[in-house]
Amino acid sequence: MLREYRNAPGDVTLSAPFTRDHYDRNVVWVDALNPSAEELADLSKTMGVDMPTQERMSEIELSSRLYEYNNCFVMIAALLPKLPPDGDVPSPRAAAFILSRDTLVTVRYAEYPCFDRVAKETPLTNYYLNPVTIFYRLLDEAVSD
Repeated sequence: MLREYRNAPGDVTLSAPFTRDHYDRNVVWVDALNPSAEELADLSKTMGVDMPTQERMSEIELSSRLYEYNNCFVMIAALLPKLPPDGDVPSPRAAAFILSRDTLVTVRYAEYPCFDRVAKETPLTNYYLNPVTIFYRLLDEAVSD
């Protein structure tokens, strides 16, 4: 599922789902949760950057998890997903952050509490957001988990 957050006149709105047909510079964050191959292909074409698959993210060595590609910064981070109902502590799972000048794209294959909090708060803000601010808020919340 792809959700997009865009700056609208006067506020930030959630307009789901993301479609390449109406992508513009007002889209500040595209959050891809369990994206299909077709959704990743659309995002790759739109952003001009190959979106990492779950397999690719898990194979990347620690020394290669932060790089620049086609004027975008790409970071693969290991985050703790939500606790399952049985209370077992989950192992860290990879999430990708692709930051361009205009848009942050997140690709993830697990639900993380930090994403839920930022996604819930983002449409309620009363100021202009940029992708760097959202990236910072996600990392700040991830560290707090």
